[in-house]
Amino acid sequence: MDQSLSRRALVRGVAAGTTAAAFGTRTLARQATPVAATSSDVDVIVVGAGVAGLGAGQKLASLGLRAVVLEARDRIGGRCYCDNTLPAPFDFGGQFFHQVVPNVFGGTNNPLDDLYIAQGGQDVPVTLIPEFYEKGVRLPYAEQDSYHDMSTAVGLALSLTGAAAELGAPDISGEEATADLAGEPWYTLTTAFLELALDAPLAQLSCLDF
Repeated sequence: MDQSLSRRALVRGVAAGTTAAAFGTRTLARQATPVAATSSDVDVIVVGAGVAGLGAGQKLASLGLRAVVLEARDRIGGRCYCDNTLPAPFDFGGQFFHQVVPNVFGGTNNPLDDLYIAQGGQDVPVTLIPEFYEKGVRLPYAEQDSYHDMSTAVGLALSLTGAAAELGAPDISGEEATADLAGEPWYTLTTAFLELALDAPLAQLSCLDF
């Protein structure tokens, strides 16, 4: 079905939809659903209502163009989706806003965060150090220390190798830089977190980039 939005409705819908996408609010996502129209009513068709598609729709609207954002799924948001049917919420993709620091001209350097705050969202800082639970009970620190030790060791190896590369040493992959740690307890999980965050295998991640 062809769908489009007026300029005002598009901006309002993208604002609501972007927040819904980031925080898994299906009701809000439904409120942002546009009305039906014909293809002759629009100037631009954006395929995909992930954050990029919603952002494109918002930019087009700010330029005064008539746009339609099409989505094959029954929800918007793309990879920003949270499954709340499990005992604990499971995020399939986007989980939090990255690099939210003040901008000298107001707001922050993250327009999604600015949009969220402008709509009354709460600023909830995120701690990126994972904790482990068993049957709903947090494991004692003594049982988690070995993971944190491995995480620190991997980070140190990547940092030292990257710093050396900045000074002219050969740049190697994260896998090569941490080869001495491979096979140790928690190594696989530690590096899996890095691969998930950076969307590439450790063998393809540059220490200089780290």
